[in-house]
Amino acid sequence: MPQLNNTSPYIYYIGKIHKNYTEYVNKTLKEYNVNFGDIPYLYYLLEHDNITQENLAKTLKYNQATVTRAIRRLEKKGFIQRKQDLHDKRKKIIHLTNNGLKITKEAIKKQQQVEQEIIEQFTEDETKITLNTLKKFLEKIEEK
Repeated sequence: MPQLNNTSPYIYYIGKIHKNYTEYVNKTLKEYNVNFGDIPYLYYLLEHDNITQENLAKTLKYNQATVTRAIRRLEKKGFIQRKQDLHDKRKKIIHLTNNGLKITKEAIKKQQQVEQEIIEQFTEDETKITLNTLKKFLEKIEEK
């Protein structure tokens, strides 16, 4: 293990995994004009189309400014559309376009292949233990 200079090994490894995984996913999904930051929005909209921007932010636990930037970026790419809520003119309803739906499904397949490439190097027990440990780690962090 590298010298961590009083840094928690958990922070070190989680940070390195996130950085390297993000770079790998970005490289893999480049052909679809999708990056790592787009994924949570596209995946959620695939399952929950026609959601307000406010509800999307609450669900994904992102602040409004972050969601607004992402929505604008995805709209420019032609992956989503915003429409005015018929009941409340202040709200915008977000949904995937046909192109967004197609790209999201292709990106999911590609990302699943990426994960499978990594996971297949571990035993089934190692995979289960790792996933359970990560879930517990997340639960404890979210409790704080």
